[in-house]
Amino acid sequence: MEAAGDEETDAIFENEVRAELSVVFEGNSGKVLVPWPSSVTRRWHMAAADRAGSLSTRGTITGAFLSAPGLGRSFLGKALRSTIDWAVRDWMRMVSPYGLPTRQTLFARQAADSPVCSLPGCGSGQQTLAHLLLRCGNPGVHGACTQAHDRIVSILKRGLSGVNSSLRWRWEAKVGDVWPDVSGLEEFALLTPDGIGVDDDKRRIHVVEVARTMDHEGDLLSRRGAEKLWKYNSLCQALKRAFPDYSVVVRDFVVGVRGSVPEDRWALHLTALGVGRGEQRRILTLAAQGSVEGSWQVLKAWRAESASTAGTRPETGSGRLRVAGRRPGC
Repeated sequence: MEAAGDEETDAIFENEVRAELSVVFEGNSGKVLVPWPSSVTRRWHMAAADRAGSLSTRGTITGAFLSAPGLGRSFLGKALRSTIDWAVRDWMRMVSPYGLPTRQTLFARQAADSPVCSLPGCGSGQQTLAHLLLRCGNPGVHGACTQAHDRIVSILKRGLSGVNSSLRWRWEAKVGDVWPDVSGLEEFALLTPDGIGVDDDKRRIHVVEVARTMDHEGDLLSRRGAEKLWKYNSLCQALKRAFPDYSVVVRDFVVGVRGSVPEDRWALHLTALGVGRGEQRRILTLAAQGSVEGSWQVLKAWRAESASTAGTRPETGSGRLRVAGRRPGC
């Protein structure tokens, strides 16, 4: 974003008048017009351009996305300043309707014979943006989707490490590996939450799950979180039966593919896990950045696979839980 900012030299208004910023000093020899330092004028022009941009997008799909409340837009704005230019460019294409030449978009423009995904290993479902970023069966694209998810897990892992000394964590471990000898958990042995934390002081088990989803509508993120709660409900009930002295809570951390973060939900979970407000803001900013860069990597994989199929060069960018008297091992 810094490179884009360097190009912002003039503030253009409806009458196409360039604003010259200067200050008048009056002395014995008369009035002298002295221009402001370049850093001041640059910031003024950028702010004017931002305001003009926000006015021009009101009532549009892009404008609705940028102005959506409660989805961490301030964190996203900060994150984009630290995101590499190629990822920001693809983010702009994702925000703009039909900004990417998916098969569905090309078919709608009569530039493709079918909207169905034609990547090797997939070939099922219309190739929409959601299909590419979340569901494509192509090995290369699917692998990039997994890495995009793991980016957010790594951010949480680093953010929660050492915050609460009474919390013991196991990350990306099967339930059967965490509690191999506990009766009643056999049917969940292969279930692998993103994280399991056991707090002996508060007698609480935290099941952490990260999810990526589309974010063109605000309720998509809450619906995805509800799906995670439903998915782990049976495990939670089994854990409560196995360890009646402990409560069990699912901590769902959902991010949108374009950098949306339901900040209230994240703040609720992070606070419960002992993370202070300053660190919460840092984690939310990193999550927004990680989401944008993860989606960019998925789109890079899509371009590479598409180019490979077409024979052209791709576009590049740079223990045991107790039943009565024992502690849960983790």
